[in-house]
Amino acid sequence: MLKKPTIIEAMKSKELFRPLFKNLDTWESWIAFLEALYGLPFSEGSQEIYEQYTERKIVPSGGFKEAYAVVGARGGKSYISALIACYMALFGNYEEFLAKGERAWIFTIATDKDQGRIVFDYIRGILEMFPEMVEKELVGQIELKNHVNIAVKTCNYRAGRGFSTACIILDELAFYRDERSANPAEELLISLLPRLLPNGLLIGISTPYGKFGYLYEVYKANYGNDDSDVLIWKAPTKIMNPEHSQSWMDRLLKRDKIKMRAEYEAEFREDIETYLSESEIDAVTVRGHKSFLPVAGTQYFAFCDMSGGRKDAFALSIGHNENGKVIIDRVELRKPQDPASVCDDFTLVLKYFGLSRLQGDRYAGEWPRSAFRKRGISYEISKLDKNDIYLHFQPIVAMHKVQLLENEVLKNQLMCLERKTRQGGKDAIEHPRGLHDDLANSVAGCAVSLIMGSTVELTPEYMAARLPFMAGQTRFNPQSEYEQQKYRVLKKLKDEGEL
Repeated sequence: MLKKPTIIEAMKSKELFRPLFKNLDTWESWIAFLEALYGLPFSEGSQEIYEQYTERKIVPSGGFKEAYAVVGARGGKSYISALIACYMALFGNYEEFLAKGERAWIFTIATDKDQGRIVFDYIRGILEMFPEMVEKELVGQIELKNHVNIAVKTCNYRAGRGFSTACIILDELAFYRDERSANPAEELLISLLPRLLPNGLLIGISTPYGKFGYLYEVYKANYGNDDSDVLIWKAPTKIMNPEHSQSWMDRLLKRDKIKMRAEYEAEFREDIETYLSESEIDAVTVRGHKSFLPVAGTQYFAFCDMSGGRKDAFALSIGHNENGKVIIDRVELRKPQDPASVCDDFTLVLKYFGLSRLQGDRYAGEWPRSAFRKRGISYEISKLDKNDIYLHFQPIVAMHKVQLLENEVLKNQLMCLERKTRQGGKDAIEHPRGLHDDLANSVAGCAVSLIMGSTVELTPEYMAARLPFMAGQTRFNPQSEYEQQKYRVLKKLKDEGEL
């Protein structure tokens, strides 16, 4: 066991971490962060840095057990994550909290495998300076001789369940996405925190994203609050990494100011919103029902999202209109496989509901029309593209004009969708990179088609009723005729109890 120095002493020691840094002076802001985190005496100038980027003056005795650094891109976040992980593993003292033969774990949770590989390479590079401490290296994991393991995992809510944890580092927390969980960050913490050792740490380090999600909520609740025992540190790239090119950042800021302010100035983005909240989805979901049987005399409608490639799934939704409200009766989801067998399966379901036609978008190309035609099913191309379908589906949910089945995949896909404001004013509804919306698109397409039918016109009144204003947003310009119209329509809907 190495003699335990403070993390700052380790960074300045030639026998420990000092060789890792070409110029330690450029890390003074991170040093201030670490001094506050561990409750160490501030170096010269650190107090002022701390006050400026936390908007607080006091550091609790003993530092913090929970901290979040909201830092711009290229600010050194992943390297600091690796450094903290290695420091906690090499110099932590966890024996008194462990049973005989039990090991303590240091978890660094990355957004995906590629990001995890970067952090793991940093950790491996640091530990190469301490070969006498390394017992074994496995895939994404290093075991030390002091009964401490370091593991880099992706943001799977099962990642750390059952382990005695000494430190949890949430790398790029704002970008955690998982189709298996509606709230991946919260689910992850639920699995990890109960086994966090008494002297353990929880640290989140991330570039900011939209004004939603776990990171934004914890920032909003604790930033600038001297009474909080949670440290929130918010600083732009240039403060945390003075060597990063200012001219390069200026060029990118001119190209896309809103996006690059988040990337380099550590500002949460104003142009991105959640598409549907969990409460909105729950309010239109019928609990305990995965599907409904067909009822004689009911006219059903089907909408599908056919796979356009090997990574996309096949989705089918069937519903009916009941006095102006859409009831989703059946959803089917098939993983990427032989398209012919999927068409066979979907055809059986369609005929079970007495259907000989269905609708879908253009994305999958011509093959669905031909494939279903051979099976006696007419495949029609939707007049609306996916983005317009989502824009129309949002007010349908907000006005409780749809009833959804209880389906976790559907719920998670809907919750992962994001609404982004594009140049020219039209909003775009998209899923984050690496995720899918197959089932969400099929359900939304089914509901929108049933509500609109073939005779409903896209009137200004209908268009004006669309979110984000319904969600409580305040983008209201009283000078705009469109906004005045939107306000009148929404007020009428609320007065009539429809909203």
